[in-house]
Amino acid sequence: MNPVESYIHQLEEQEQEIVSYLHDLLTQRYGMTYKLRYKVPFYDIKKWLCYINPQKKRSKKLEPQRSSRGIELCFLHGRWMKDPQGALNPKDRVQIYGITYYTLEEIDEVVLDVLIQEAIEIDEKFSKLKKLPK
Repeated sequence: MNPVESYIHQLEEQEQEIVSYLHDLLTQRYGMTYKLRYKVPFYDIKKWLCYINPQKKRSKKLEPQRSSRGIELCFLHGRWMKDPQGALNPKDRVQIYGITYYTLEEIDEVVLDVLIQEAIEIDEKFSKLKKLPK
């Protein structure tokens, strides 16, 4: 078992389902390579493109109906993504934007596909630059 698979296996059942789904989508449909970095799975094509980040803890005040802590798919170049659906949240971050899922049923494949395709386009464009644009 590789480090990312071990990581996924140690998650709680509901979180494991979401992370496994995202992992399979990113690696099988989009052909991304993956590696455990900073204790979470990162996915790349040319450069680091996105990572899967289980939330540290669940806020009972903000999400009282949620039983899991949520899984965030973070895009490293989210700041430059158009995100016409308004799905991404910067969460007080400057460059990284993400979308959080609490159940497998919440994942909208159409929205996710648009986001991933745009992230891949930005990755291709930025891989040729020595410095990120402002």
